[in-house]
Amino acid sequence: MLKRPTPKQRRSSNQNNLSSIADLKALGKKVKLGGAPEFTTRFEGSIGLKKEYGVVPTFVPVSIELSYKAIEGGQVNVQSVFSTDGQLLGGKFKVLSDPKHVFGFQNVAPIVKKSVLDAEGPAFAETINKVSALLTIPAIQQMNKAVSIDKQSAKSVAAQFLKANGLA
Repeated sequence: MLKRPTPKQRRSSNQNNLSSIADLKALGKKVKLGGAPEFTTRFEGSIGLKKEYGVVPTFVPVSIELSYKAIEGGQVNVQSVFSTDGQLLGGKFKVLSDPKHVFGFQNVAPIVKKSVLDAEGPAFAETINKVSALLTIPAIQQMNKAVSIDKQSAKSVAAQFLKANGLA
């Protein structure tokens, strides 16, 4: 969940002590929350916000790929996003904490067909494990930023990542 800190909003977020999702409750329907359409029917969405935090915002359906345009354009003032988004780097947005863990954790996990793993051998599994260990949230954010904001190709970013970590 994000709040874009424009000068006016910085004053407002300081006045309202916005640091956690729980802080949104006091703002009531003034909170225009954007999220994927299914947000309204999920516990990791409107149901959990209401049950765990008592937060019942004005919901605005926003396609995932338009999340940041919606918050920057003022269609919403809070947006549900992914913690690995490159747009979170640079200080334009404030990430609100989720102390009740409504939104859980969505870690990257490699999945390989057993027949492929058997055919490729132990060195392949070792490489997969090395890459997996390096895919931290900050690393993924940096790579996502390079693709979504800096407009580098995903292939180039992946190659740079592997080379920088001695895997290419």
